[in-house]
Amino acid sequence: MEARRVRDHPGRGGGERTARSRRPALEHLCRIRDLEPAEVLFVFDDVIDLGVAERCGARCLVTRPAQPLVEAFARRRGLCDYLVRAPAGAGAVREACEVALALLGMDEEVFAARGWFEESYQRYLEVRRTLPPVAHLVAERDPHTGQPVVREAR
Repeated sequence: MEARRVRDHPGRGGGERTARSRRPALEHLCRIRDLEPAEVLFVFDDVIDLGVAERCGARCLVTRPAQPLVEAFARRRGLCDYLVRAPAGAGAVREACEVALALLGMDEEVFAARGWFEESYQRYLEVRRTLPPVAHLVAERDPHTGQPVVREAR
């Protein structure tokens, strides 16, 4: 399974982050990986992510104690399929990845291979070490057209 991190940060230090700017990132990811949004697992943690969550096939909402009403809203609207209880930065992505494995029907196989350091897991680690770093993508507005553009971060 391939994971790609797609983030936006127009201005990042004072620039406004908008839900609109996330849609081009999803469209770009789908275009370069030949995916439909319904094939994407979206891990998110904020109200401004709901517009993209609506388009994705599987949605994991990383819960925050300070946002119980966002969680309730997302649940009522059917915008999250799983509530990640691990805090952001403290295992939330790992928990979401385990959910992805379960959705793919691979959790038993992967947990057994990793837990007992089976040969298949050792081969996976060898291959993983040969892969180049994942591209970091950003979405920002084109200064001439005002349209959202996704590019590789420098």
